[in-house]
Amino acid sequence: MGERRHARVTLVKVPRILEECLEEYAEALEIGTIEERGDSNVLKISPHIGPQNFPREWIIEPLENKTGIFTFVQKPHGAFIDGVITDEVYAKPKITPEYLKYKRERNAAQNIKADVKAVDSLKEGIRMERYGATEYDLMARKRKKMLMEKKRERLSKTEVMDILFRAFEEYPYWSVKDLADRSGQPLAYIQELLPGIAVLNKKAHRNMYELKPEYKSGTN
Repeated sequence: MGERRHARVTLVKVPRILEECLEEYAEALEIGTIEERGDSNVLKISPHIGPQNFPREWIIEPLENKTGIFTFVQKPHGAFIDGVITDEVYAKPKITPEYLKYKRERNAAQNIKADVKAVDSLKEGIRMERYGATEYDLMARKRKKMLMEKKRERLSKTEVMDILFRAFEEYPYWSVKDLADRSGQPLAYIQELLPGIAVLNKKAHRNMYELKPEYKSGTN
């Protein structure tokens, strides 16, 4: 039997921006044509590949040839050598205003996607109606929060006041929620006691409480 000859294959390496576009296609397909332009070749991406504003022209640059690189084909009874790579090239983008615009829009879209996160509406204090939460969901969350509040064992007023004063000694500004978490007491209980010793700051630390002047002087 004569020696089997394998197909000669050109390996084309592409940047991530082009790879992302081609990953959307599971089946093998023709992505474009290569045109000779003077001393260089240009890969022209077909209009049906990628979004409408996708860059269409990519410059083909030869890379250093490497020996002993093959392509394989997978068959039911194993993988077999299908071709031998004789040339290796790199497709780099042709820097045009269209390419730069596409790259800016792509980066902006990726940044928006990276900023998306899950939000607990009760913890963050956000009204979820505008995000499509049903009334049933909102009521269920509210009931769960109320049950959690009831599970907290109330301490005596003296004990809680002592905790609050010690908290203000460590840091001058606190939110009601943080004080409730710090003391382990129901939020409503803290809201009931806090006005007796603290005032709401309406300047630099908005929506946070600080000790009344008479208690500040008493702790110095």
